Amino acid sequence: MKDINLLPEEERPKVTSTPAPKLDIKVSEKTIISIVIVAVIAIGIMFVPNVFIKIQESRYNSMQNKLTSSKYTELNRVNAQFNNLSGQLLSKQEVINSIDKQSPKFTEIITALEQAAPEGSFYTEINFDANKMKIALKIEDTMQAAEFFANIKRISFMSLSFDSKSIELDKNGILNVSFDMVEKGAK
Repeated sequence: MKDINLLPEEERPKVTSTPAPKLDIKVSEKTIISIVIVAVIAIGIMFVPNVFIKIQESRYNSMQNKLTSSKYTELNRVNAQFNNLSGQLLSKQEVINSIDKQSPKFTEIITALEQAAPEGSFYTEINFDANKMKIALKIEDTMQAAEFFANIKRISFMSLSFDSKSIELDKNGILNVSFDMVEKGAK
């Protein structure tokens, strides 16, 4: 369809075309290449860590799958038993350590009693109960009994308790001595 202009020429607006100003920007090839390189590096910096994380996650998942395979079932069962036993041993070790801290060591007591006993005498009873112990022995004569009690008083971590002490002479002339000892500082 044709445009028909019914306006006389005088009334028609005059359109003059003025050319747009020319932008004279010169961009060298080096600038364009360096911009492209910087853009590639920036994109690489953003995406490479994500790719690395995905690779590591897939490795982790494959290792998990291998460890849950039937090949390692026995090993996992043994490891679980080992961990259970380790926990039990640690709790028992804590009990032993607390007992060791509470009273003199058993071997120290036995060694001290062995050194205190005169020659020819022998123990018939040694009972331990927390900070107290009951001792009974047979001694051949009164001089050995006196020597024994002198040696017992030298034990640094125990002392005689006078609550229950008895000395009896049997028909063979042997003294049956029974007494209690307590840890020093305990009541």
